[in-house]
Amino acid sequence: MTAVHSLTTSEQARPRRDDDVTVDCGRAEVRAHCSPLATVLTINGDVDANSIDRITASVTEVMLVGNSFLLDLSGVDFFAAQSISALIAVDDALRGAGLPW
Repeated sequence: MTAVHSLTTSEQARPRRDDDVTVDCGRAEVRAHCSPLATVLTINGDVDANSIDRITASVTEVMLVGNSFLLDLSGVDFFAAQSISALIAVDDALRGAGLPW
């Protein structure tokens, strides 16, 4: 599953350089690539009760950089029912910032 939204913002809100960050979330890995064109967040592994808080924090931290945002879940092997809370947190953060989802 892939979720996409595109934003129009000022240059100040965009990352200044290419940046890659990988966060180990137990049985899942969150990789963020931020560039002036887009922020791509890729999640691989198992999204479960043990990893959901760290994953949610990682997602909400990088998604509001102000440029196009892509959430790539194609590498997720397991997505627990309670993990829907991460998608709700993304939606809440975007709505709170007045950004389209």
